[in-house]
Amino acid sequence: MTGTSEDFSGWYEAAWPRIVRAVTVYLGSPSDAADIAAEAATRALARWDGPDRPADPTTWAIVVAINLAKRRGRRDQRGRELGAGQPAAVDRSAVELGATDLDVWDAVQGLAPREREAVALRYGSDLTEPAVADAMGITPGAVAATLHRARTKLRAALSETHHG
Repeated sequence: MTGTSEDFSGWYEAAWPRIVRAVTVYLGSPSDAADIAAEAATRALARWDGPDRPADPTTWAIVVAINLAKRRGRRDQRGRELGAGQPAAVDRSAVELGATDLDVWDAVQGLAPREREAVALRYGSDLTEPAVADAMGITPGAVAATLHRARTKLRAALSETHHG
């Protein structure tokens, strides 16, 4: 049992930053991201020693965390998806992102929910496009198209930010 516990601890230490980063990118709130990542890690721990242990616990936990974030986002978003107001800015003091990245992650908050999810999974947590497709329940081609649209929108938004 001790080996299993250590195995989980090592996994948790390695996976934690990726889970938090993905949810931060998706929600734009590092404090909420930490709470959601903790819930996802707790769910992974509950499955760790059982037959329901995921083959890839990191991807599984990231997907669980994004799904939890979606549910929380639906409750708390305050009209952002309806286009009301400005996109939420990432709390710069609580997330480990480079200065250049901050403008990008702020711009991500202005994307449509599906685009934001794809960007969070692909670039926020470094999942491959096939893994993103599995996580989102869509084809790899749909992921590629969604990411292309998102990058096009981000390019335009960042161009306005730096030239506007």
